Amino acid sequence: MDELLTTRQVQSILQVDRTTIYRMLKDGRLRGVKVGQQWRFHDTDVRALLSGETNGVRPKQFRSVDTHLHTPEIEQHALPVEHIQSLQDVFANLGNVGAVTTNLSGVPCTRISNACAFCQLVLETPTGLDACIESWRALAHLPRKQTRFYQCHAGLRYARAILEVDDYPRLMFVLGQFLLREASVTERAARIDLLSEEHNIDAARLHEAADQIPIFDSIQAEHLQYLLMEAVRTLEQIGEERADLLRRLHNIARMSALITLDVSLRSESEPISAEVRP
Repeated sequence: MDELLTTRQVQSILQVDRTTIYRMLKDGRLRGVKVGQQWRFHDTDVRALLSGETNGVRPKQFRSVDTHLHTPEIEQHALPVEHIQSLQDVFANLGNVGAVTTNLSGVPCTRISNACAFCQLVLETPTGLDACIESWRALAHLPRKQTRFYQCHAGLRYARAILEVDDYPRLMFVLGQFLLREASVTERAARIDLLSEEHNIDAARLHEAADQIPIFDSIQAEHLQYLLMEAVRTLEQIGEERADLLRRLHNIARMSALITLDVSLRSESEPISAEVRP
């Protein structure tokens, strides 16, 4: 009989976070059954992932960020996910907030850094993750240079900046998961009850996690804006330098191919010339 595993067991086997597990559940790479409010996963599917296949289909491997932009292939690899993730982790810890990098459709390209307990409860559900993605998608459609604090579907605040390379928008960098003021008891209870009903989350756990959401004053908020712009400026510089290097390497490879072709044509033509010489 196929053994059913808990989310924590799957995390341990695959060495990924909970958000990734539920993303796999959503896109069909994992099958799951819900027992009460907890998900259980088939052991055979988890083992299949370790071998590189899921339900008979080999999953797509992502090494670089897919921005869904119509740009030359050489520039699509200017911002590797592993570099973005490392810097994102640093800035999230510096600001004591959560952080994520998305494409311009709001879909995460990185795992979420430093997620607070409240957001983690929401993100662990497929519908909660969808709601977060919709919030990020709405951010991406706002005026590019507009910088202020926005409210997500769960009532928390965050800021975003569009990351450009070679003057083209590539990604969106988001810092957030905080409050600018403490909600009233009535307001907080109403929002938590709504989230609990929409995403099938235990209300008591949400109330407990809500106590840990940081509340920023104006100075802390201003510092967060500074960190956001520094993070984007750093990533843009890396992207520009890598894009330039990749273009140079591409040109060198093309020149090498032309030289090789020229040498090959010359070597082929020399015997023919010798034969026709009087």
